[in-house]
Amino acid sequence: MSGQPSNLPSVRLLNEEGICVLSLDSGELRKCYNYAEEYEKAAESLEMGINAAENKIAKDDLILIVVKNNLAYAYEQKGEYKKSIALLEETLPIQQEIVGKSNFDTLKILVYLIEQYRKIKGLAKAISLLEELHLFRGSLLRRNTYTALKLYEHMVSVRQKKLEPGDEQRKWAEVRSQKCIETWKWTWARR
Repeated sequence: MSGQPSNLPSVRLLNEEGICVLSLDSGELRKCYNYAEEYEKAAESLEMGINAAENKIAKDDLILIVVKNNLAYAYEQKGEYKKSIALLEETLPIQQEIVGKSNFDTLKILVYLIEQYRKIKGLAKAISLLEELHLFRGSLLRRNTYTALKLYEHMVSVRQKKLEPGDEQRKWAEVRSQKCIETWKWTWARR
């Protein structure tokens, strides 16, 4: 999950001996651990860095938000979905305020949060967030509207595949899927 704009400054925290204990430049340490599939080490490093940084960096600093989002990803990879959700719920409103609700990186975090709720079977919350995502279509550029609708359509199709044929949630998904297709066709025709 890389939700960090490339123009952010680098922040390094040093211990008493002058040794770098955390580099918040672009989550490189997390990336290294993730590529090595060492999610426990990634989470430990990010937790340590966040704890060290929270006294030195403002809670609404975008770099800290990105690092927390990276920690949420590490938790997700370890199967700790509730920890991931807690972090994403904390960072999403701040990110929405700083860079805007319709910012692509903010929307990626929203979609990621929806996916976490789906994994813990929090379908009511996932649906609520999906509807919030769907509402953004009015404020986005047409190409972003198309992307939002496709994401919405994808989430609905995932729900259709995962639920039993008689399930009420599946029936809801089928109705929503049809509505999404109609909306997508109407939006596409307006281009």
